[in-house]
Amino acid sequence: TKLRHVQYWRDQFRGRAMRSLTADEIVRALPTHSVHKMKQPTPLTGSTKNRYIATIKRILSLCAEWDWIDKPPKLPRYHEPDVRVRWEPPEVITPLIKAMRLPWMRDAAVVAVSTGLRESELFSLSPPQVDLAQRNAWITHEGAKSGYARAVPLNDDACAVLERRITTLRKRGKRPDGKALVFTRGDELDTRIQQNDRRDFNRACQTVGIEDFHWHDLRHTWAS
Repeated sequence: TKLRHVQYWRDQFRGRAMRSLTADEIVRALPTHSVHKMKQPTPLTGSTKNRYIATIKRILSLCAEWDWIDKPPKLPRYHEPDVRVRWEPPEVITPLIKAMRLPWMRDAAVVAVSTGLRESELFSLSPPQVDLAQRNAWITHEGAKSGYARAVPLNDDACAVLERRITTLRKRGKRPDGKALVFTRGDELDTRIQQNDRRDFNRACQTVGIEDFHWHDLRHTWAS
């Protein structure tokens, strides 16, 4: 990300002397929309603009430190809304998963909290993306929110679930390199799940007495 931001500012001010840059010019040159090859442009949030500004502020601060400029221009900071962060310890998550009634929901929750995969990444996962021997899964750039591919390490819990589900696909006559998905509802082996079963998830939360907890909070729990 930092390299991308540096390249952006180089493109904006190529050939310019650093001491000639003003705060107004830098603000006007800020990008207004994010652009990914596989996604529609979306307006940049204040936090993303702040990341771009942080990069050029660091560049200008180094220039001042090296006496290339007298002092860096004062740049604004955009408002960043408070981010809701909710997570639970293992002794709470374990009974929550056990309280889910749907087998595929339990399996998906185990992998989600073990890997930090986003919901869309999890439910679009196919067998060829899983390497049990190397204990990792591969998220393609098409399926990643950031637009960049990445490898995801798998722990024992995640490996056990994925191996069992992929083995089941083989027994049902689905080739691992076919179009079958790892997580499906019942016998719908080629139909992608669009989102978790909220009724089952909310019922499980009520059973174990958890309030204000959402599926994405499994990712927060993994990160914690």
